[in-house]
Amino acid sequence: MLRSLKTIFQTVILSFLGGAGLGLVIGFALYFRATIEAKSMEPGQAASYLCAAGKAPFALTMLGAVAGPVIGFVVGGAIAIIRQADKNPSASQNKSTPI
Repeated sequence: MLRSLKTIFQTVILSFLGGAGLGLVIGFALYFRATIEAKSMEPGQAASYLCAAGKAPFALTMLGAVAGPVIGFVVGGAIAIIRQADKNPSASQNKSTPI
């Protein structure tokens, strides 16, 4: 039981960090793309566009930080259930054959 909780906890933490990191990288990529697109706009429109696009790294980091643990909990729970099933084979999977 303790091993299952440890597995779930580890996957939640790793998913949190991975989701937040991936969101940050994607957010910065979107902002970089927005700066390239803003060069062809009028100055007032470009400033407004960049202001809105500047919120993307933070927003996607928060999205990844929230969605990551949920996904990690599901994956960790599935791993724990599979490990438990491998450890305790059921009676219906009896490998002896009657004569």
